[in-house]
Amino acid sequence: MKKKTERKKIPHLSIEEVTISDNSYEAKRIRGNIFLQQLKREIPKAVHLTKGEKKVIEVVCGDPPHPGMKKRDIAKEAEVSVRTVTRTFKKLREHWDCVERLFDV
Repeated sequence: MKKKTERKKIPHLSIEEVTISDNSYEAKRIRGNIFLQQLKREIPKAVHLTKGEKKVIEVVCGDPPHPGMKKRDIAKEAEVSVRTVTRTFKKLREHWDCVERLFDV
């Protein structure tokens, strides 16, 4: 059985929600541009990421941001495997406390 989608609310950044999902058809969806830009700057400091994983974040948080991109498309654009994309999202989920601390939630 697939894991349920995890939802977190970050109220002071006026973001509706952050959805990080294990579902292979649905990539991470992040709404709110401010969050994307901060995430891009701060995440690699909080969580140890490989070169490929940094590329994935660059793509997801890129300009323009792609909130509803599929993992397959992210992988293609970042020139990494889908497995790397999944691993990146897994790391973000595991270290969500670090990510939250960056925004003092």
